Amino acid sequence: MEGVPPEREPHSYSWADQHFFEKYGCWRYNQAIGWIRVYVLGSQIRGEYYFVEATRIRLLMRKTFSWRGKCLELHFSPEDSSKKISREVESELEQLRNEEPFKGRYIDLEAFSEIAPFINWRKLIVLGKPDSHWGLSRT
Repeated sequence: MEGVPPEREPHSYSWADQHFFEKYGCWRYNQAIGWIRVYVLGSQIRGEYYFVEATRIRLLMRKTFSWRGKCLELHFSPEDSSKKISREVESELEQLRNEEPFKGRYIDLEAFSEIAPFINWRKLIVLGKPDSHWGLSRT
């Protein structure tokens, strides 16, 4: 049995989407167990990851996330184009799917893939200024 396609019952699908949003929030996947934070540090693009603090993951559990470490570090030169940088970062994020501790987990790159081509990566990478870390303020 294949079910009813969204085109035949748009009102029902719209109602279901709204119901899931109200019940589970903005996450497309209600079983998120971690995230990867991508940031710029000097001429590098780095990624660090956070995972849920639990030995067993249960449905609808209260989750506490903790920093687990670095998972990505790419070095770029001033000659690298934004397009090249974007491709390399996305490729590295996709390859994480095959490495521990991400193996067997789903990494949602949809939002990243949509906006990455429009980011001026060259401008973000400030060579020789290691304090240009996102999230840290200059004093």
